[in-house]
Amino acid sequence: SLLASEASGACDMPEQSQAPLSEELPKAQKALGEMLLFVREFTRDVRLGKQIDLSASGSVVEGVVDSVGRNSQAMLGLCKLRSFDEYTYTHSINVSVLAVVYGKCLGLPREDLRELGVAGMFHDIGKTAVPEQILNKPGKLTHDEFEIMKTHPVKGRALLFRIGSLSRRILDGVLHHHERHNGKGYPNGLTSNQLGQFPTIIGMVDVYDALTSRRCYKPGMIPNKALSLMFGLRGEDFDAGHVDRFIK
Repeated sequence: SLLASEASGACDMPEQSQAPLSEELPKAQKALGEMLLFVREFTRDVRLGKQIDLSASGSVVEGVVDSVGRNSQAMLGLCKLRSFDEYTYTHSINVSVLAVVYGKCLGLPREDLRELGVAGMFHDIGKTAVPEQILNKPGKLTHDEFEIMKTHPVKGRALLFRIGSLSRRILDGVLHHHERHNGKGYPNGLTSNQLGQFPTIIGMVDVYDALTSRRCYKPGMIPNKALSLMFGLRGEDFDAGHVDRFIK
């Protein structure tokens, strides 16, 4: 498939001259701070039923795209400084950044990176409609609780469709980020050859960040262990070519 051919091999694009890490870090920190503020306010307004303005989402993500273009290591380093008590916000930001960095590795053009970053930032917005006791439950979810949790991609897509004119690629990234390569995901049981780039990329980086994030009820897995676990799922949950390239 096209996705598999895109993902074959390592991230071996010729790099442009990179900005020094010390020079890029404060710029990356500023871009992430602006995104964190936007996500906090957006999530709060959704929960309060306020009028939502999506117009700033593109420019917020462009700051991340610009920083990744100058030196991706600054963004990746800052993503590791997560706080478990702000997981709702930092997870969305981390998924956005990881998706943009991986998209750059695939050679996606700037507009695609911007839309991919927006999709990553909004991928879990449907969880605002899931009860907090389910979201933060320390133990295993019951069957009924998991069925409620599984509604968040559909609810997120419906929310974004209702309040703004986002592209279909962004909406598909939100709706299908829990679909899996073997068709055993949700909400529609699609296989990887039925998915576009955005759901495939966001689904993979979402799992990686969730595994490595510390929560109030679990420690974060070290990156090497998380990548080893994902490697074991290649060809099942994830396309093998994408997993190999993401690890590299």
